[in-house]
Amino acid sequence: VYRGINPADLGGSGGYNFGVSSLMADELPAVAALLAARRVGRIAIGLDYFMFTSFPGPPRLEQGLEARAARLEAWAKAALSLRALAGIIPPVLASAYEPGAWRFDGHKATPDYAAAVTERIAREQMFGTMRYRPQTLAYLEAALKRLGGADVRLYLSPMSRPQRALASAAGRDREITQWRADLAAAAQRLGVPLRDLVDQHPFDDFDPARGSSRFWLDNSHFKPEVGRWIMNELGLPVKPM
Repeated sequence: VYRGINPADLGGSGGYNFGVSSLMADELPAVAALLAARRVGRIAIGLDYFMFTSFPGPPRLEQGLEARAARLEAWAKAALSLRALAGIIPPVLASAYEPGAWRFDGHKATPDYAAAVTERIAREQMFGTMRYRPQTLAYLEAALKRLGGADVRLYLSPMSRPQRALASAAGRDREITQWRADLAAAAQRLGVPLRDLVDQHPFDDFDPARGSSRFWLDNSHFKPEVGRWIMNELGLPVKPM
């Protein structure tokens, strides 16, 4: 999401892209606590199947981010990291990390990938190790309750056709269908609007063997043109092209 949603495309007072790489459902309450502490008034939350599975994922977010001291510590670690320096002096350090440049609004402008990269990313999709865990919806519900006073809008993130094919080959179709139905029911129960965009989108131009396309960087990451469409689908103000 940090690659695909560009806050510069928002109208009005703009916004911030708080996308976190490989965020899992059990981390949502910590993120919600931080947003509640910052009194954020309008929040769009993108969800995908991966977040609600048994996939071990990366190291978890630290809890307690609603406390100012914890936020200051996290900011200091981020500001002094090599990744931060890579964004300031890319000729020196950028080659050590993923390509692209971070912006202060949380968006990462990312160049297209060559076919060798998109094919490798496709091979590394680990749907075989993922199992949907319905109990993880409780974390989303806990997060939404923490954001009770905000204008919250949910969407299920678009999947590219090759990504859906990989999930199907791993036998995940039935689980993904159940996950979509469970989230729709939870959103209705909590009175939070939700847009299911998993396959209700016109962006099927991607082939891993040909590198990044107009709409997709790789199997699972869409580009800002798709992000503009998502924001429009959510009823958010989008600047004219």
